[in-house]
Amino acid sequence: MTYLHSWILFPLVVGVLSLGAGLVLRRIAGPSLPGALVVPTGFALLMVVSVLLTWKEPTSGLAAPALVVVGVAGLVIGREELRDAARGWRRFVWPAVAGVVPYVAIVAPVLPTGDPGFTGFARIIDLAFQLDYTEWLQQAGQTSPPLGVSSFQDVVYRMVGVGYPGGGQAALGSFARLTGLDAIWAWQPFMGVMAGVLGVSLFVILRRAIPSPGLRALAAAVAAQPTVLYSYALEGGIKELAAAALIALVAALLASHRPGDGGLREAVPFGVALGAAFCALSIGVVPWLGILGLVVIATELIAATPQARRRVIGNWVFAVGLALVLTVPGIVASVRLAPVATSGGPGGLGNLAAPVPAWSTLGPWLTSDHRYPLSEVGTTALTAVLAAIVGALAVIGVVRAVRTRDWSLVAFAVAGVIGLAYVVRASAEWSDFKAYTITAPIAVATAFAGAAALSGQGRRLAVGLLAGAVVAGAILAGNLLVYRGTTLAPYDRYADLQDINDRYAGRGPSLYPVFDEYAEYLLRDVRASGIADPAGGAAGLGAAAKPGLQFVRDPDEYAQSYLDTLGLIILRRDPTASRPPGNFRLVQTTGYHDIWRREPGARIVAHLPLDALNEKRDTDVVCGRLRQRLEEAGPGAQVRFAAAPEFRQTGSELERVSENWKQIGPDFLAKGPGTVIANVSLPVSGPYTLWLRGSIGRPVNVRVDGRHVATVRWNESYPGNYIPLGIRRLSAGRHRVEVIRGGGRSALPGTGNEVGDANQTGLVGPVAFRLAGSEPVQTVSAEQGMSVCRSDKALDWIEIVRT
Repeated sequence: MTYLHSWILFPLVVGVLSLGAGLVLRRIAGPSLPGALVVPTGFALLMVVSVLLTWKEPTSGLAAPALVVVGVAGLVIGREELRDAARGWRRFVWPAVAGVVPYVAIVAPVLPTGDPGFTGFARIIDLAFQLDYTEWLQQAGQTSPPLGVSSFQDVVYRMVGVGYPGGGQAALGSFARLTGLDAIWAWQPFMGVMAGVLGVSLFVILRRAIPSPGLRALAAAVAAQPTVLYSYALEGGIKELAAAALIALVAALLASHRPGDGGLREAVPFGVALGAAFCALSIGVVPWLGILGLVVIATELIAATPQARRRVIGNWVFAVGLALVLTVPGIVASVRLAPVATSGGPGGLGNLAAPVPAWSTLGPWLTSDHRYPLSEVGTTALTAVLAAIVGALAVIGVVRAVRTRDWSLVAFAVAGVIGLAYVVRASAEWSDFKAYTITAPIAVATAFAGAAALSGQGRRLAVGLLAGAVVAGAILAGNLLVYRGTTLAPYDRYADLQDINDRYAGRGPSLYPVFDEYAEYLLRDVRASGIADPAGGAAGLGAAAKPGLQFVRDPDEYAQSYLDTLGLIILRRDPTASRPPGNFRLVQTTGYHDIWRREPGARIVAHLPLDALNEKRDTDVVCGRLRQRLEEAGPGAQVRFAAAPEFRQTGSELERVSENWKQIGPDFLAKGPGTVIANVSLPVSGPYTLWLRGSIGRPVNVRVDGRHVATVRWNESYPGNYIPLGIRRLSAGRHRVEVIRGGGRSALPGTGNEVGDANQTGLVGPVAFRLAGSEPVQTVSAEQGMSVCRSDKALDWIEIVRT
């Protein structure tokens, strides 16, 4: 049901309400707002409304209902126009193609999974931050939350504090709340909608350059998805995709009707689009919009009579003033953002392994992962040739636009070149890359205009079509590589966390000791603290904690004083994990998680972790420490201990490993298809829970003694996590275990990324076996506790408690 909710209901509601909002603007501006731009401009208006109402906490809850009011009002007042449009529906077919194709391209990687979801898992942590910000804007606007409450609120605190632009996030949150869908499942279709706005806007911009509406629609659809923008959009680049779409919308409005051509009412759609663009990227959008406006104003003033120049200037002042009024929240926030933006933006490489060169802006980029150099994981020579062709065609397109006085296309191209140059001159590599993604649609659109300029009659027509086909083929080839190489969010695991959050809301604070930024978002109502952004910046670790960054931490690594402040510990199911301290009780086990709730009872004086999963402990050291702590506790102290489970995993007896697999600790980085065969000896017969450690994209099959156990796919994780495979009854003794990863010829997403050592779709680890059933916790006297400590009984931990 959530699948249909995400992929059908949500985009339908966004489209219908944007249509209504666009009809409001059409009623104000009249025919100067083209029919093709009604929906995109309506979308911009709804974004502005969302930003205004999510500025302050008292009005944040009104944002979603306000979208309904605006949209429905437009549908009512524009009903006659809708009837006329329905009778002439054929003229809207090609603009629809220009918008629908980019939408489908964005959502296509998730559709084959049969679930809602999103792409870009673990590629860049910012995606989860955007979700945090989206949710908070709906709750409390741009009011800063207190620090130290949860990982979710700490992320929001930083984003609000820096003045982070929130146009796309405010609109996403408002639409998601309106449809009753969590923003995490609305993310991908919302990104698709913005790509559709970009496609329709480019369709209008290319009106004079490509007269054929069919060819123009195809050109605009491809130009809306140049590979670097497409790749970054699949990683969660909401600001950059929104900026590219809204810059193009401003240019499209200028191409169809300039502010100086009519009265003040006709300038309203332009002011709305200008305001929405500023909301999406804050002052970062000024280089592109500023140049675009200056070029158009200059051409208008040159062409106008002396008497008309005053009207031109007055209309532009009105449009810009309207944009400023509509973006007051963004302007206020930009004051905080300005020091960061003017200093060149975030420094360093960001999530890039190497700088992306500026010629990626031209569109073609033949690699499955833009983070790595083409020389390592792409096709440098062919990419360079194709980019050169696109660049040459773009120059031809601009020259032709100058000759035909297509000043809107000229302004669009000049804004792209100068805006990009301005940003790149002082920015670090990470900010440069974002500028490339925003400018790339401009370069590709002008290249298609150049291909059209080569067309004519007979052979010249074939030359133009061939040139356009080369541009389209080059970009779509790169996008296909990105499509196959993208990472996918594990829907089942995240739906599990969402259910846990709903069930235990208000019972925090809680601990989720896994590095997973999305989990911190999903567990916001239980006030979870995770590893990615521990609440208050304090991880609560104790003396037994492993040094450095860990992707998974055991409950024994946390200080008992910290654990005693929690209401819940939510553990991702892991056969190697220790049982939480004895004052926590297991209240629920789901497909992926164990939920432990702190219970009243005996006070824990000392908790001694043993890390004793069938490992021999140093009895003299452990028992000496226990004796010392018992003496310190005084008379009446008791000993509570947890037995360690029967546990084994493959790794020590490897029989065969494929040559193209690289070993990293206990895991293997699968560079293509392959097999790991190992043997494991189980101490006793009984029902065992089986687990596969790893991060899996394409299908991986697990067999025990030649019998199929499970097939895992699209279940990606950060390193060190295990995936439950089910329970099998196995006899004591030796067993042969096979882990088989198939070929990569599939066209499905998540099957082609085998790039670098940070591969998120092909990390295959050992298979673990843990005897099913809970390990008993017992409380005994101090003397009996010392006897247990000196025995050879496998223990998880020992505690000293007092009633």
